[in-house]
Amino acid sequence: MRCRIDGYFKEINPAFQHVLGYSREDLLARSFLEFVHPEDRSRTLQALEQLSQGQPVVDFQNRYQARDGGFRWLAWRSAPPLDRGLIYAVARDITEQKNWKS
Repeated sequence: MRCRIDGYFKEINPAFQHVLGYSREDLLARSFLEFVHPEDRSRTLQALEQLSQGQPVVDFQNRYQARDGGFRWLAWRSAPPLDRGLIYAVARDITEQKNWKS
């Protein structure tokens, strides 16, 4: 997926939509911070700052609210913006692993 440095998704894939249960339009219309668990927002902003300084973010974990109201744990790998302020990222759903450890 791609997102802009201002916090809005630019392009998402169907798997991400499926994990969270939102339509493509829902995800593109709102800042991704609106989906991030309140306890994870500060760390997420720090990761975004790291990306804006040209540093990659590897194995960053945070929780995203799904359409059903629950939260899904995601592990991210993101490359800093190279052109047009776009961040390239992949996320893996690690909710089951997190729940298994609890």
